[in-house]
Amino acid sequence: MRKKVLVIINPASNKKKTADLIPHIRQILVGKRINFKLFVTNRPGDATQIAKKNKHRGFTDIISVGGDGTANEILNGIKKSRINLGMVCTGSGNDFGRNLIDHKAGLDEQLQVALFGQIKKIDVGICNKRYFLNGIGIGFDGKVVEEIMKKGKRFTGHWVYMSVVLKLLMTFKEPFMTVKAGKREIHERFFLITVANGRDFGGGFRLAPDARVDDGWFDVCSIKPMNVMGRYLNMPKVTKGEHKDLDVVEIYRTRKIYIKSEEDVVAHMDGEYIGQGPFKIRILPRFLNIRVYEKIFRV
Repeated sequence: MRKKVLVIINPASNKKKTADLIPHIRQILVGKRINFKLFVTNRPGDATQIAKKNKHRGFTDIISVGGDGTANEILNGIKKSRINLGMVCTGSGNDFGRNLIDHKAGLDEQLQVALFGQIKKIDVGICNKRYFLNGIGIGFDGKVVEEIMKKGKRFTGHWVYMSVVLKLLMTFKEPFMTVKAGKREIHERFFLITVANGRDFGGGFRLAPDARVDDGWFDVCSIKPMNVMGRYLNMPKVTKGEHKDLDVVEIYRTRKIYIKSEEDVVAHMDGEYIGQGPFKIRILPRFLNIRVYEKIFRV
């Protein structure tokens, strides 16, 4: 079958810098004689609707140009389609892209992988009927995303994220949660619970250092209450994935997990705010065809 490519670009990604890449992307695709159709999103949710309307129109590949949120929207548009997904990471965090491609590579190289990279089948998560690629963050990291959302889309990027993290480390109060996962049933306070398909969150916090996107399991990282000094002292360990041996940290694997709370507990999905629970989450093994950079993809 001849390659036919649907390209969906989020021009607002990375403080609207992605918009400047559109002419070059067109030029590359035309130069490679690719049969393509290009759409530019205008508002949240557009990528899902574009993907949904076009998934049965003969496209062999779909390329997401933006951040993890753009790829998440596209996933929720194509769902069970056999279209191959490629990613050009132009967002500020690109946490999921770290599992698949060299997110620091130039535009030309990323497009080459998105078009012609090896196809792998990867796992996808589903939470309350919405699909996700990288993971769900409940508690502290959900609150961080909520605070950034309140600031508005123009306040984005790694340093904005870090400024909010540092502020909330001082003030965040751990909520009481109920967690059911396999034979586990836990009722206690948690600083955060991250249900991870990928490894990295928040622009490089390696919360689930051993997670793989093709093993059929979630890695759940739960962190129990810490005093303010402990939060600040241990944060560098989380960025390096060296927090596993801390007494307040537990990492375990599961295929299904249910989390609820009577308190104000918010969450993010692939870096986008999704509000309060309860959260019913399960993994869908080998659900999505995605093009990867072999030197990065963990097999």
